[in-house]
Amino acid sequence: MGNATSHVLGQSIASCGCMNSVGFERSAEAVIRSGDIQPWPAKALIRERLETQATLARESALRTIPVQDGFEHFSSHIGRFTGLTRDDFIATAKNLIENRHAGHQANKSATQEEVNTLEAVFDSMDYDENEELTVGEWAGGLTVFFKGTQDEKTTALFQLLDRDGSGSLSKGEMKEYLSPLVKAMTPPEAAALRPLLLAHANDTIFEQVDLNHDGKCDTSEFLAWRADHNVVDELVNVIEAEVYKIWLDYNMKHPGTHADKDSSPQHSDQTRNSIYG
Repeated sequence: MGNATSHVLGQSIASCGCMNSVGFERSAEAVIRSGDIQPWPAKALIRERLETQATLARESALRTIPVQDGFEHFSSHIGRFTGLTRDDFIATAKNLIENRHAGHQANKSATQEEVNTLEAVFDSMDYDENEELTVGEWAGGLTVFFKGTQDEKTTALFQLLDRDGSGSLSKGEMKEYLSPLVKAMTPPEAAALRPLLLAHANDTIFEQVDLNHDGKCDTSEFLAWRADHNVVDELVNVIEAEVYKIWLDYNMKHPGTHADKDSSPQHSDQTRNSIYG
């Protein structure tokens, strides 16, 4: 399916701003055609990942630590805007558990069982499996494991991603929030589409969330939007439904290609997650 040419094309279109000129549909069609990319069940991919995280959250000692405290600990140890390697994540999380006496044995080092769970937590957040977590991956992912309500976790995450301390997220900062989900919902063979999908999803959701259209998204706006929307479902509409429509339209115009009735993505039941529901 995907190849080096389609990867370069997708990245080039996203970085040069061409998509703003020709539109998402034409841009995505060019990449789909170049890489012979087929539709895929995006929601099934993220559903499996979120279910794994939910199971691990019940086993992890991190579940007893308030989300704001957890974020402050990670930020003070590795910086607010720094990625994390596997070793750095394990060391920082172990230190947090030991400092908060959150493990199975208070006042003692984390057990090997807890370390094994932390390794599984890291893997569940490493959406592109490159052995390193972006800020969006570790910050968004850890909200699943820390203690707090959905609103508390969203507020803590927004504060962390607010690089300029403006009290709201810019479109670029919102992209950091959405990036891990787009990665998780896009298989390797469709990786060339990720830059376009992320840009389009970010534009779509940001426009919906920014209720007063001031180019900023504060926590209250996002919480109001989420009362009637599901982040995962909104992304499914962009990543799954729109890609399938573009693919189908192209193949209907060019008979003899790969279109067939079984290529339509299969939707699964809604899966709610701490900040993504």
